[in-house]
Amino acid sequence: MTVREYARKFSALLAYVPHVAGRERAKSTRFVEGLNEELYQNVLTSKPKSYAEAVDTAIHIEEGMRSHRTRRAQIVQAVQGGRSVGQGAQSSQSSHSAHYPQQQQQVAQQSGRQRFRTRGQQFKKKSCSGSSGSGSSSSRGSRVEFCGFFGGKHSST
Repeated sequence: MTVREYARKFSALLAYVPHVAGRERAKSTRFVEGLNEELYQNVLTSKPKSYAEAVDTAIHIEEGMRSHRTRRAQIVQAVQGGRSVGQGAQSSQSSHSAHYPQQQQQVAQQSGRQRFRTRGQQFKKKSCSGSSGSGSSSSRGSRVEFCGFFGGKHSST
């Protein structure tokens, strides 16, 4: 059902709900709430001040959506009719993206480091140039100090 048809039926049914028909704001709100989700969102964001404005806005948005769908269908039909330049570009992109992760992994291995650490692998312990905190403990001959620069624990032997 189009917005025009819905507006006609809505107006005809207003006779049965006089408490809505007599109030402009209630009429507008009820009309907008009866629209499909896509139209509802678009009309609601325009904040119509009256029932007539809500109807006009809904009709305008519906016509815009219809023309957009028509143009899109024509483009899809033209593309399906023959191979377009865009399809060639997509196929080359997909072949490039299929090889990219492998290339990225090779570059990471050549540089001597991995991009991401595997699960369970410990971070490299770095000495920190900042001052260490006072909290230190010893266990089995190694000292653990709190780093004032990074805020973490470092073992110092």
